[in-house]
This record gives sequence, structure tokens and C-alpha cells, in this order.
Amino acid sequence: MADVGKADLALAQFDKQMRDSIIYMQGMQALQEFASSNNPAQLQGVWSYFSPAPVGIRPRSDGKYDYYYNGQLSREGMSKQDIQAMAQQAMFQSARDAIAKSAALENELALKSKYGDARINAMKDIWLAVINGQARIAEERAKASQGKLTVDTASGGAYFQSPEGALFYLSKAGIIELPGGGTVQPIGAQPIAIPGR
Repeated sequence: MADVGKADLALAQFDKQMRDSIIYMQGMQALQEFASSNNPAQLQGVWSYFSPAPVGIRPRSDGKYDYYYNGQLSREGMSKQDIQAMAQQAMFQSARDAIAKSAALENELALKSKYGDARINAMKDIWLAVINGQARIAEERAKASQGKLTVDTASGGAYFQSPEGALFYLSKAGIIELPGGGTVQPIGAQPIAIPGR
């Protein structure tokens, strides 16, 4: 039953990731349509999907636009370029965040399947201490897990070697397994060499 639950969760995550990717593409199309035809209908629909509240864009007779957020007038007299810039920032950052979250959860499910819930949950406690800047607590938790932790203060992450010898990189991007050593490139960071390799 546990494996079926994990499979269902993984399938739901994959479905959400695909839906977010499709809507991201629709957002690009909506921006292009808005640029060429001045019709904001599709743009406000996609933008609303990525926003916590509905977004509205109303054309004005002077060629400018009024921007509504959650039904309330938020900005008046915006240029087309201002609307496009706001939409791109809101939609694309939200899409990147959603895709990154989905990828991190997918990775966590794969690790749990390979190493078991108990091992990965213990590692998550170490990971939370690392990203909260609590190196001493992280080291104590690693010792309790019979693993070895090397904190990399320059990158804000850490390397954890499990008792089985598997090597992981713990960072704000999540827990990344490093099969056979090598380097790791967390989201938004530069490649980092593994210490002592």
C-alpha cells in the first residue's frame, strides 16, 4: 500500500508539473498575442493562474491599461511594456518555482524509494539544520544517524555521507544524491567540487 501511495503521489506531481509547463507555454503565447493585438484576455487568464488572486487588465481609450488585482484597481495608466514586464516576472518566476518544487519532491520520492523513509526523513532533519545555518546541530544529527557531514560554508550547503557510503549534497535546492562522486549543480548555483576528491 505504501508503494501504491508513493506511486500515486509521484503521478500527481508529474501531472502538476506537466500542467504548469503547458500553462507556462500558454503564458508565452498570451504575451505574444497581447503584443500583436492588444487583447489582454488570454494574458490575464494565465497570469491569474500563477497569482494568489485574480488579475485583470482593462484597456483604456488613451492606449494605456489599468491593472486590477483581486477585483481592485491596483495601477492606472500603465503602458503595454509595463504590463508585459509585470506579467513575465509574475508568471515565469511562479512557473520556475513550481517546476523546481515539483522536481525537488520527485527527487525526494525517488530517494525514499531507494533508501527508505526513515533514512531520508533523518537526512531531512540534517538538511533543515544546514539551510537554517545551524551547523553544530546538523553535525550532531549526522552523528546520531551514523553518517559524516562536511559543511560547505561558501555555498551554504553540506555533504552528507550515509553509513552505507552513499554521498548526498544538502542545499536549499533539496537533497541531491551524488552517485560515484563528481560535482553537483544545485538550482541557481555554480558547480561545486566535492571536498577531498
